[in-house]
Amino acid sequence: MKETTTTQPADKIREFSLRCLVVDDEEPAHAILKNYIGQVSALEYIGSALNAIEATNILHREKIDLMFLDINMPRMTGLELLESMSRPPKVILTTAYSEFALQSYDLGVLDYLMKPISFPRFMKSINKLLDLALETYNTVEEPKPLVADSFWIKTDSGLHRIVFQDIMYLQSFGNYVRVALQNGTTHLTAHTTKELEAQLPVQSFARIHKSYIINIKSLTRVDGGRVYLGKTELPIGAMYRKEFLARVS
Repeated sequence: MKETTTTQPADKIREFSLRCLVVDDEEPAHAILKNYIGQVSALEYIGSALNAIEATNILHREKIDLMFLDINMPRMTGLELLESMSRPPKVILTTAYSEFALQSYDLGVLDYLMKPISFPRFMKSINKLLDLALETYNTVEEPKPLVADSFWIKTDSGLHRIVFQDIMYLQSFGNYVRVALQNGTTHLTAHTTKELEAQLPVQSFARIHKSYIINIKSLTRVDGGRVYLGKTELPIGAMYRKEFLARVS
């Protein structure tokens, strides 16, 4: 008689991995969860974020299946982040505050872990998720990767999604960055130009000065040590001049 084999749940789990993001304003929490994730073959650690803004930018760049999300964070709480997302990944909340439990389940989170998080309690949450994943394995179409065409910034008036093509230029402004848009709107955010520049498409933007990054598509004229974006005139820094002129000439 021919021997037959059956696929066990454990074998199924080996066929896929859940891509994990840790969002917490305390770096020790990153280390603990990264260690726990590394002990489970069905989980893949993708990265960590110290706040909701960093998390949003990672979610725009990466496919994330599971997010370990702290609630009490500066600038924007974990629950506010979750409420702002139209299609969030699976979420396991990690917090030292039990009073948010009911509200979190209203937002469809998978589980609610109280700090300090033990490995057995962590595994209880993961097994719950894996059971759910096995039920839907091979029945859900693989989501298409999200192409980053924007970033999110926090200002005094709230959280704003800024589409790259709408930007005219960025300007360092003391401890802030001014984001000037094509329609004349400006936003002031407490990010650094380095943080925002890292997310911009290099083919469309150029740094012309230690304080300025411009959208090349907005460029209308270069004259001596100045650039013109329509009626807006900006200086070219000496250390950036050669590389910039080589790009546009």
